[in-house]
Amino acid sequence: MHKILTILGAITLVLILCGGAAIGYAVYVGHQMDAESKAFVDNAVPAIVKNWDHNKLIDIESPELREASSDDQIRTAFAGFARLGDLVDYRGSTGQSTLAFMLSSGSTISATYVAKAVFQNGEAEIQVTAVKRNGRWMVQGFHVDGKSSGEAQRQT
Repeated sequence: MHKILTILGAITLVLILCGGAAIGYAVYVGHQMDAESKAFVDNAVPAIVKNWDHNKLIDIESPELREASSDDQIRTAFAGFARLGDLVDYRGSTGQSTLAFMLSSGSTISATYVAKAVFQNGEAEIQVTAVKRNGRWMVQGFHVDGKSSGEAQRQT
């Protein structure tokens, strides 16, 4: 009986250590992904909205965004955003990344951020959804909610 309890105790200890290591790894990777995704968003958003260059978004769009929105749809939306004018002050983004494990498809790394910016003719919040694939961050969603000359402007 003593031998069985010793073996069960050892197995329990190994499971606890493995669980702790897994949690520690997840926290470590989570912090890295948060820093990476924030840097991506804080570099991409000012480049895209500086002069409302839709090609900058197209260059880093994910396959899902490409499938959901044509280049013409993005160009038309950006023509509306352009009423805000050129970027005056980028105030940074807030958000976080998410690491999801799926038994069928493996892991997925995504991030959601809200960036704030001031333009010549108003202010805007830019909601960005990003996904990391093959070591590369891509924009999966880009939504601008802004006010220009006293009017609310909301387009995706």
